[in-house]
Amino acid sequence: MHYVSSLAKAQAMLALTNIRGVGRRTAIDLWLTVIASQDELGDDPHEIFVTAASKSERVYGSETDLGMVWRTSEQQVAEAHEAGLRVLSYFDDDYPERLRGIPDPPVVLFIKGRVEALHESATVAVVGTREPTPFGVHAAFKAGQHAAESGVTVVSGLALGCDTQAHEGCVSRFGTGVAVLAHGLDRMYPAKNRELAGLLLESGGCWVSEYPLGTKPARGAFVERDRIQSGLADGVLVIETDVQGGTMHTVRYSQQQHRRLACIGHPQKWWHHPKTRGNRKLIEEGKAEPIGDAAAMVRFLRDMSGNWTSSQESDRLDDEGTDQQLWWNEMESLLVPDDVGDSGAKLPLPEPEAPEVPTVKESHTYRPSENAIIVKVINGNPKRANSRAHSRFDLYVSGMTVGQYLTAGGERDDIYEDIAHAYIVVSDYPYAELAQWV
Repeated sequence: MHYVSSLAKAQAMLALTNIRGVGRRTAIDLWLTVIASQDELGDDPHEIFVTAASKSERVYGSETDLGMVWRTSEQQVAEAHEAGLRVLSYFDDDYPERLRGIPDPPVVLFIKGRVEALHESATVAVVGTREPTPFGVHAAFKAGQHAAESGVTVVSGLALGCDTQAHEGCVSRFGTGVAVLAHGLDRMYPAKNRELAGLLLESGGCWVSEYPLGTKPARGAFVERDRIQSGLADGVLVIETDVQGGTMHTVRYSQQQHRRLACIGHPQKWWHHPKTRGNRKLIEEGKAEPIGDAAAMVRFLRDMSGNWTSSQESDRLDDEGTDQQLWWNEMESLLVPDDVGDSGAKLPLPEPEAPEVPTVKESHTYRPSENAIIVKVINGNPKRANSRAHSRFDLYVSGMTVGQYLTAGGERDDIYEDIAHAYIVVSDYPYAELAQWV
């Protein structure tokens, strides 16, 4: 058979999936049928498409306008190429091997950024609720940091909450991140993460989607992208989830794909919070490895990356764990919202009304304690400090206390003003506001 270019494969495969009734697996099977039967098929993507479509019972005898279907796919591939995107088909040499082995692989991938990020030796999908607890906010951020430090690529859907925190932590340590999006790569959802998404590209990561440019977010697409998140990863780390919700879709996909699954194991005082019940269920049923302290998190990530195998390295991790455990202990000191008691009698936790972001003037009525932990930094990445923020943002390190920030030279009025504008979030801020900003 003659050589078929990468772009030709993608164009033909995309056209097949644009035929009503032809799904991803059918498109792959049709291609394989054509390859097996056509010894002299050339590098004409239209010929490949028509030949493959003619072998489908769904197309034969129907009123499908193959010409219109072909023109649509031709335009989609051309627009992606002009936008600087890579377009890979399932049969492309650069297609991620991890995805090729899942039950329902994407037929075509649109990629912005460094394609090699999809082929890194170790990857972890960090997933969880869009409304994490203060404990979950901190755990997700630290997971991203430790993954970067361990040489593990972080994969997420870039949703608000746990996904955002994980990628913030990753880029803060200049790690590699992959954002799997449920829409065309000409837009960003949620829009709040546009800057973070740009940092992923600057840090050598990429965005990936199975949808062509112009595709808007749709409910079903978010579920389908969850299989790609787990499919691109060697393991899945659940930060926080209820027993139902989007995170559980990723959990089920990870089980189907035989991926390693771990969950944050919260301190007992958080057990009855709605956003931790899914974690407890998965751990108690033996479906997920419990991550009950900082050393366990680091060990999970390094074990996945294969960075250490010797007893000496294991002993070194135990020594590091003494220091690592300090931030976990700080997380355990975070207060459980008043709505949730240890007995769980007041569940379910009512959804807080979205408060208005306070003005600068109002912020001066709020005084965080010096023991309050800075759990979220919007503009704290050193890469951004010179471009759009005051130099004081260099001092912000998620995990330091307000007192440590002040000792490092920060001004009290600065930190109050930055809280008002949601540039930073601290652990003892009222729960409703904290939930909105993270």
